Amino acid sequence: MNQFTFIGMAIMNMVNYGIDIKLLNKRQFKGGYAGFYISNQKAFEVATQDPSFFDVFVHEYCHFLQHNEDPNFFKKYGHCKFIQWLSGYQNQATDEEVDSWLMDGIMLEHDCEKRAINLIKKYKLPLDIEAYKKSANAYILSWWYAREFCRMPNNLNCVLDLVPNTIKNISFYRNKNNYLNVRQRFIDAK
Repeated sequence: MNQFTFIGMAIMNMVNYGIDIKLLNKRQFKGGYAGFYISNQKAFEVATQDPSFFDVFVHEYCHFLQHNEDPNFFKKYGHCKFIQWLSGYQNQATDEEVDSWLMDGIMLEHDCEKRAINLIKKYKLPLDIEAYKKSANAYILSWWYAREFCRMPNNLNCVLDLVPNTIKNISFYRNKNNYLNVRQRFIDAK
């Protein structure tokens, strides 16, 4: 399926659930994000000028699918207080709370990336699946960087040669040592 057909299908699916969809002519949103899905606001937004627009669209659509296909999972992990903390809204949190929210976020993103890879395969989407897996690994591991430096890294590409090209079990991403293997590259890419 080509990307325009897939985007049309995904949009129609989200419209049927009353989601407010915005594909905006910009490179990123405040905070450096290229897209987001906020379930309680029924908001889906993706920056169309981001070089990875279609990858981001598929990823954010999978957050929508998480919410609709597995509401109990999404209820437990999807209201990501870690992102609120990163944005400065939870600045009174203890280290233990922030660490717990980090693990929830990693769980949410790991599930989302597995869903995205399944969609890419199912619909034979025009994305390089191996490159997507490497980017997904870099993204999930980057949450550790965000915990350490209170912001997401500027560049994920700097670690692509260091991360696996398969999606690992969740325990891989929850293990801080796997982040430490790529940490310096994230720092050097500032």
